[in-house]
Amino acid sequence: MIIKKVLNPVRVKGHRLDIRSLKAKRDGIQIFGFDGKHVRPIRTDAEGRVKVVQSSSFPARKFHEKKFLGIFTQDDWILLKPQNTSRQVTYSYAIVNRGHNPVIVKVEVSPNSLDFAIDREEEVISDETVVIVPTRFLRYTRISLRSKEPGKPTLVDVYFQSQSIG
Repeated sequence: MIIKKVLNPVRVKGHRLDIRSLKAKRDGIQIFGFDGKHVRPIRTDAEGRVKVVQSSSFPARKFHEKKFLGIFTQDDWILLKPQNTSRQVTYSYAIVNRGHNPVIVKVEVSPNSLDFAIDREEEVISDETVVIVPTRFLRYTRISLRSKEPGKPTLVDVYFQSQSIG
């Protein structure tokens, strides 16, 4: 017997029931579930445990990258283009100092791509690569850089790399 729809609760009263030891091969029940469209039997594995089947696969992550290459620092701040990080799961900046002088790097965050607040500031010495991960979240993130010492520019590459879902 297959029950497709239960309209009212079922109440069972018994008198003089046959009480015996239950045996899995002889005594058992089958449980059904409803997936929104169809009544389907609940499945078990070879050991009789309920089999759980994932209904949808975990969404793959997509990799994104922006490169800002060959930047010569100055005494004044150079502001790189803001990145919309609102849909990024993970993101970071790699700053590669290819020159001979140190550079000061700030990561800044903004709610609107106009008003920025300093999140972190780092010094990157000559021939060093530093990874900066913002510690605060707002919709936009950018890097600003300048020479540490006035009149001593250096050559810098900046990589923005991120992952998003779907």
